[in-house]
Amino acid sequence: MNRSLGSLAAGVLAVAALAAAALLTDLRPVAAAPQESPPAEQPPSRPAAERPSRPATAPASRPPGELAPEPGTAPASRPVTQSASPPAAPDPARFAEEIRRFEEWDRRNSFPPDACLFVGSSSIRGWPTRESFPGRPVINRGFGGAHVRDVNHYFDHVVRPYRARVIVFYAGDNDIAAGVSPAQVRDDFAEFVRRVRAVQPDTPIVFLSIKPSASRWQHWPRMQEANALVRALAAEQPGVTYLDVATPLLGDDGRPRGELFLPDRLHLNPAGYEVWTTVLTPVLERLAPTAPARADRSARE
Repeated sequence: MNRSLGSLAAGVLAVAALAAAALLTDLRPVAAAPQESPPAEQPPSRPAAERPSRPATAPASRPPGELAPEPGTAPASRPVTQSASPPAAPDPARFAEEIRRFEEWDRRNSFPPDACLFVGSSSIRGWPTRESFPGRPVINRGFGGAHVRDVNHYFDHVVRPYRARVIVFYAGDNDIAAGVSPAQVRDDFAEFVRRVRAVQPDTPIVFLSIKPSASRWQHWPRMQEANALVRALAAEQPGVTYLDVATPLLGDDGRPRGELFLPDRLHLNPAGYEVWTTVLTPVLERLAPTAPARADRSARE
């Protein structure tokens, strides 16, 4: 009896030992699970390509002093600010060779006294002024692509030496097309007037209005604004005349008349210059009459 009880007790203890061993075996993986996920396996679960957004919003990507964009605003505000800034003035040195040729011609030839000086951009250069105004001494100092500031820069080369009796000025077309503001065109022309008055206080100045053209039609509203500003300036400046040579170039539909322009749709052709000559002739005759000069010449003969 006692032997049977001892065998039974030993069997119970053996079963208990086996159960405890199994329980420990089931619990060991649970305790070791955190150590079985090595750090090297974490990047594949979150690829680098999925994490580019942090540098884009980091303060270091913004220039010093620049405020963060307000909520709802596009982050592209910096390019807009750059496009709104005034355009850089072109280098007047690009005309150095052309100005040198003017000076060379002046050294080899005598220029007429009391002449009508035409000065400005290519619309002046392409105008056959000598043939268009017979009987009137003229000097043409137009250089293609010029801005008003360029004429001011070379004032001592293309205006001052001639002591002109009257000055006809055309520029501003290229300025507006290059992004110069209408107010700046007005201010630059005011500087031209100031320079003339410093050496010739009484010389009449005629500002020919900026012309419309098909090739620059998108700039026409700003050209009109510049014309209005110069017209107001001329009304306040003694001896300065604003002359509308733009309206005669427009057709009944309000668009530039194609028959008055070269194929480039920018520069005037001979018919276009005839229109300008017709508009300008009576103004020149009023400001600087040629009749007295002819009478004096006849008396001397």
